[in-house]
Formats: sequence, C-alpha cells, structure tokens
Amino acid sequence: MIEVVVIPADPATPARVESLDADSPVGFQRLVGGNFELVYVDDEVFLFVNDEGLINGLPMNPRVLLLAASLDPDFTEAVLCGDAVVVGPASRTGSTTSAPVWLRDLCAGPARFQIEQQVKRTGAWIPMSLVIGEPFFGLALVARMARRAPNRTVRLTRLGQESPPRNS
Repeated sequence: MIEVVVIPADPATPARVESLDADSPVGFQRLVGGNFELVYVDDEVFLFVNDEGLINGLPMNPRVLLLAASLDPDFTEAVLCGDAVVVGPASRTGSTTSAPVWLRDLCAGPARFQIEQQVKRTGAWIPMSLVIGEPFFGLALVARMARRAPNRTVRLTRLGQESPPRNS
C-alpha cells in the first residue's frame, strides 16, 4: 500500500490522503474517474489524471496547476482537468511510490497555513502575518517569493501543528 494525495477539481472539496494498492490500476481509475495518464511534474511529484478529462468536459483543476507551477515554473501542461492523484517517483523496481511526506502532511485534514521566513544570522523562523486556508495557494506564494528573492529562505507550515515544512 502507498499513501497518495487526492486533489479534487472542485475547490470546495478538500485535498485528502488515501491509501492505495500501488500495483492495481483500479484504485487510480476510481479516483480520477476513468482511464488515466501519468504526468511528470518534478523528480518527486507525479500526477495521475483522467486521460480524457479535457475531451469529456471535466472541470479544470486549478489546485493541481498551482502545485505544478510551485514546483516547476516551466511546467508545460496547459490544462489539467478532473480530479488528480499525486504520487512519488517510481521505485527501483518500477512500482509507484507514496506522495512526498511534506505534501501528505499539508493535505492531512483541514488546516490553516502560514509562511515563515528564515533569519540568516540566527537561523530562526519568523512567521509572516498572512494566514492561508488553501495549501496549494500557499505553496504557489512560497515559490513566487523564493523566485523573486533567491537569497531569501521561506517555507509553508501548518498553524498549530508541527509538520515537515516545504522550503523554497
């Protein structure tokens, strides 16, 4: 069994973590609503999406696009439609692996998030005043901040809970 992150196209439905049998396509088909294709985002994030989502009129999934753009500013998939399933890279034996821990932690139930900036002299993390309700919007903000000021280290964290943060 692997742990995946399901990102529904409906922004009112929260992303969630589910367990799936990595060797059975049935679970992936159920979650994306039909046959699927695998989309490369970066070396640690891959997406299973409905392979005919656009043709069948499934809604665009803006949260998946935010996730992809936060990890790779040159992400070339113009439109991803329907629900998406996030997994990690293939293992050495070719099996699908779990979604990255940092993403599973961000999507492990309802939460609010904040962006923190690291003080170079002390290494301390200082929270910014902005509170964010959507992890994918927060990841996109962190990525944008890091790209605009590459000498700044920022991360997205859950409010009120220790979790491995996503640094940029």
